[in-house]
Amino acid sequence: MAKQFIGEAIKKFEDLNVIDNFMFNELEMQADQEKAEQFVRILLETILQKKVTGIRIFSQFMEQGRTNSLHGVQMDSYIEACVGEGEDGKTMILPIKPEVFDIEPNTYETDSEEKRMRYYRALIDTKILAAGTRYQDMKNVTLIMISNYDPFKCDRMVYTIENTCREEPNLKYDDGVRTLFLYAYGRKGAENNRELADLLRYMTDSRRENVTNPNIEFIQGMLEQIKRNAEIGVRYMQSWEIRQRFHDLGYDEGYDSGYDSGYDKGYDKGHCRTLVESVENARENFHIELEAACEGLGITVEEYQVAKEALKSIEGS
Repeated sequence: MAKQFIGEAIKKFEDLNVIDNFMFNELEMQADQEKAEQFVRILLETILQKKVTGIRIFSQFMEQGRTNSLHGVQMDSYIEACVGEGEDGKTMILPIKPEVFDIEPNTYETDSEEKRMRYYRALIDTKILAAGTRYQDMKNVTLIMISNYDPFKCDRMVYTIENTCREEPNLKYDDGVRTLFLYAYGRKGAENNRELADLLRYMTDSRRENVTNPNIEFIQGMLEQIKRNAEIGVRYMQSWEIRQRFHDLGYDEGYDSGYDSGYDKGYDKGHCRTLVESVENARENFHIELEAACEGLGITVEEYQVAKEALKSIEGS
C-alpha cells in the first residue's frame, strides 16, 4: 500500500492532468483573470449545456474544524455565475440571479461520496449566506464532482442528484441544491453528449493528442504555460495536497502495517519506509535538495535521517 501511495502522492509536476487537484486550482485561480474565467466558462457551458455569463471566482479556502473533534477540509475555489434559461439554455432572463457552483475534481475514491458532498454543500452555504439574508434570497448551489472512477458503479457519465418527495414523486421540491457526479469514462449518456465526453476524458489524460476541439485546445495552451513555470512547480511540491496525503495515508499506513517498533521513538518498519521513500522519490522527481524535499512533505531533515537509520537497522537485523 505504501509504495502505491508514494507514486501517486509525488506525481511529477509535468505529468499532472487537469483533473489533478493542484493543476485544476492553478487553471482556475491563475493571475490572468480573463483566462481563468474562460476556463471556468468552458467547463460550465460544456457540463450544463447552457450559456454562462457574469463569472466570478472566489479563492479556495481551508475550513478548519472549530475544535479538535471537528472535521477540517480544503475546499477548491467556488464560482458565482449567471446561467441561461429557456428551452435553448441561452436566453438571459432579467433580473438575472447568480448561482453558485463548486467544481471538485477527484482522483481518489472514498467510502461515502454522498456524505462528502453533503459536507461540502454545508460549507458553501455557510460561506455565501450573509447575516440577515432571507431564505428565499439564498442562491442556488450546484456541486460538481468530476472523477476518473465510477462513484455509483452504473457506468453513467452524468449522475444528477436532486431532492424529491418519496410519497409524492410529482411534488416539486426545489431547495435550490443540485449535485452532479461526472464519471469521465461512463458510457451511458456519452453517446448523446460527445463534447462533454471528450472534455472529461481529456481532463483525466491531458495530452495534446487528446485535444478534439477549440475549447480543449484553449485549456491545453493554459496547461502547457503553467508547466513551463518553475515557480508553480515548486509550489506544487510544497502544496497542502501532498503534505496532507503524505500524513493521512503514509503515516497511517506505516503505523497500521503490523511491523514491530524499530527504535525508541516508536516508528515501525512500514512508517520508516513510507517516510524515506517519499523523500527520496521527491528528490528524484523534482531534482531538489534534501532540505527542500523534507520541507515540501512537511517533515524535518532529522526525522528523515532517523527513519533512514532505523530502517537500515531493522532490515539489517
